Amino acid sequence: MDGRQLTSKARFLLFLAVSGFFIAVFFNMYLANQLHDHDYGDFKVAEAFFNLGAMIAMLGGGGAAIRFLGKPMAEGKSDVIWEFVRTFTLLILLCSSFLALLIWLGSLMHWHFMEAELHPLMVMAFSIPFGALTLLLSGVLQTAKRSDLAYLPWMLLFPTLQFGFCVFLQEYLNALTEFTAVLATMSAALGVAVLQVFFVFRLRLMRVQRAPHSRQTKVWLVVALPMMFISALQIAISQVDIYMLEILGNETQVGHFAAAVTTVNFYYLLKMAVARACIPYMLEAWSLGREATVFLNRRGFQQLISFSTVLAIICIVMGEEILLLYGDGHDAAFTALMILLVGYVPFTVLGMSADWLKYVGHERFVMVSLALCILTNVCLNIVFIPAFGMNGAALATAISMVGYTIVLTLKQRQILGIYPWSESMPVSITRWLPLQRRS
Repeated sequence: MDGRQLTSKARFLLFLAVSGFFIAVFFNMYLANQLHDHDYGDFKVAEAFFNLGAMIAMLGGGGAAIRFLGKPMAEGKSDVIWEFVRTFTLLILLCSSFLALLIWLGSLMHWHFMEAELHPLMVMAFSIPFGALTLLLSGVLQTAKRSDLAYLPWMLLFPTLQFGFCVFLQEYLNALTEFTAVLATMSAALGVAVLQVFFVFRLRLMRVQRAPHSRQTKVWLVVALPMMFISALQIAISQVDIYMLEILGNETQVGHFAAAVTTVNFYYLLKMAVARACIPYMLEAWSLGREATVFLNRRGFQQLISFSTVLAIICIVMGEEILLLYGDGHDAAFTALMILLVGYVPFTVLGMSADWLKYVGHERFVMVSLALCILTNVCLNIVFIPAFGMNGAALATAISMVGYTIVLTLKQRQILGIYPWSESMPVSITRWLPLQRRS
């Protein structure tokens, strides 16, 4: 694959991220205008649990697929692919059942002792296996170098179906509530999972035939679990405030704050798109030496800082108008949005430090740093939310993100000898560079 093809893939992933983000934003605006603030906040809590739960239940299988299935796939051993998918599917069902049991027990105890209403996340718990299976099969498709089929269903089709089902429920059945919105999300997740299964079998990547001699569950999990923890913790960074605000703050503010988080979440999608374009080439760049490493590192940094700057300007200039699209009163979250930017901008611009460290053998450091970041966020939320409400939640996120970013940037300098912005002369080896322009 030449440089132009790789550049085209990078742009395609970014297009998917941007398109999916705007569809998700329009969906949230529609939902926020149709539901009461409290009901919308409850749905966002359930949705946050779905995203995090699917990542946890997958147990890192998607990332491990890229590590372990390349050779069997190249040799046409589709039975080995099935054994891997079968093993992780069983683990997904087991882990999903455990998460659902915890949620139901906790919710029923809360309902019994606090006389509260049943929460939508009790229903959302049943959608976790579909989301986890989709992420697992995305790893299989990415191993087959089909990034289009790996990410198109989850990043673009899922929010489109979610939005479409909710519009149908409201406009034709007049039955849109926080619970039916959860059912719409579950239906969208099921549809995407079925489509991913179709793609895998359509490409003949695996056949339903046991290969027990190839099963290495312990070896797979040793690699997969750290990847799962890192991915789950990265999602949790942006979601923990919603949970904390639900517990410690005003429930009306949960919906307003969720609008700010949804808006600024584009930074996470931007980082994900650029990283997925660069990650397959990081190990090769590292093996080629410092010049190749610096070149790829800086290319990613340039992409991230250019898009991050444009988005920050848009949020600063038009932030109140954007928040009002979610419904009357949501502009109250403008200050929270500005505070979140202070954390999200450096977290995104310097975010490839975590990817470099993860793929050169320092994934445990990244995992521990993320855990400490979330712990700091939780502790600061306990202090700030009672005093400052949703602005306190945003401040807790900003402080923890900036601290985490500084730590990983310094660690990258220690291990790789470079910062994300370090410059380098162009290298002569170009075949592996995804973002280099070819003349």
